Amino acid sequence: MATRLLLLLLLLLGMSLKGSEGAWCVCRRDVAEAALQKALDYACGHGADCAPVTPSGSCYSPNNVAAHCSYAANSYFQRNSQAKGATCDFGGAATLSSTDPSSGTCKYPATARDKHRNRHGGCRHRHRYKHEHEHEHEHFFPGLCNCSHGYADHGRDLRYADRRRRVWADD
Repeated sequence: MATRLLLLLLLLLGMSLKGSEGAWCVCRRDVAEAALQKALDYACGHGADCAPVTPSGSCYSPNNVAAHCSYAANSYFQRNSQAKGATCDFGGAATLSSTDPSSGTCKYPATARDKHRNRHGGCRHRHRYKHEHEHEHEHFFPGLCNCSHGYADHGRDLRYADRRRRVWADD
């Protein structure tokens, strides 16, 4: 009887610990909106999967800078933290949390392995960028784009740093 009780307690302890695994990078609510916007722009322009915070995305609602910043900062952090030494700071706009901020259909990745949790069948996003010759082009990038939150939402232009990597024009 004592052995069964001990096994039950160990099982319950294991289940409670499993739920607390992971760390999420979330934007702070006590930071100015301009700082949150800067963190959002940086994350989306440097490899975060920002498709879920576009109007058709699973994390678009609530539609505010703080919520979108948190998703983008976490995506950037999970994709880059272990391999490239990224931190969850974003100039003081973000912090690590042991509480999963996911809700409803919006699932925040807790590890680099979870980076595809919000992917849905391909979507298309239009991006305009200034070519090196200063004339503008519009292109459609099939599928989910790394910086798909869209420069139009931020008043910034995309440019190509090299053949594969798009960056914000003012970086």
